[in-house]
Amino acid sequence: MRPRSIAVLPFKPLVANERDEALELGMADALITRLSSLKQIIVRPTSAVRNYTALDQDPLAAGRQQQVEQYRNTIELDPGFAPAHRDLGLALEWAGRNDEAIAAPTITVSAAAAIRAAPRARASPMQTMTDHDTF
Repeated sequence: MRPRSIAVLPFKPLVANERDEALELGMADALITRLSSLKQIIVRPTSAVRNYTALDQDPLAAGRQQQVEQYRNTIELDPGFAPAHRDLGLALEWAGRNDEAIAAPTITVSAAAAIRAAPRARASPMQTMTDHDTF
């Protein structure tokens, strides 16, 4: 089963003329903090949602953007993870960014396996030993 994730957007006032952006973001931050203790879901941090404070912000568009950012973060952490490349293209298409979806880097399962199988540049224990370690 895939891990579930959630982004808590800043709250919106009932009366637009009586806005308190600090309170709106603060309430979202408090909820993010509480939900972060749950093991069943991944909660996006406040820093990932603080740009969504506009009153006319479409929550679905915000969710689509969050999904794109999450796939890009995953690819940055593991460039050989083929499902993230595939899903990034789908997320970009869902977000209406078709040109980016077409141009999104793609990777096949066999190429991902090759990336994962390639030896990483690591120093051997002998190369990292200092004069002090030899005594």
